[in-house]
Amino acid sequence: MCEFEEFLFSCNHSVVKKKSYCHFARNDPIHQCFSVKVLKI
Repeated sequence: MCEFEEFLFSCNHSVVKKKSYCHFARNDPIHQCFSVKVLKI
């Protein structure tokens, strides 16, 4: 599972950034994440 962080701003804008890759994405040449995506707050 790839982990993501979500940044929430006071103007209701949000940005999602990848925190860490899962095992499959680390081994993929272009780091594609096809498994479940987990949002860490």
